[in-house]
Amino acid sequence: MARRFNQSDPTANRAIARADKASRSAPRRKLIHEFPEIFDDLSDYGARFVAMRAYGFAGENVWHITSEHLSKALADYEAQR
Repeated sequence: MARRFNQSDPTANRAIARADKASRSAPRRKLIHEFPEIFDDLSDYGARFVAMRAYGFAGENVWHITSEHLSKALADYEAQR
């Protein structure tokens, strides 16, 4: 959802536009490409489940996710199935 611009404050409008542009250009981490051995045999649901569980194990910081977090998340997914 786009942010609402303030009609009376053009400076705020520029700040909002810069923040939106910065968030779109931020580098993204593609776990499926970095750890194909974990995600190869999973369905879309399984891949999302494992990625989000690993995200939680890593303290909700995608840049701290390691193969250990993904392995624990995969074990949780297999136990759930």
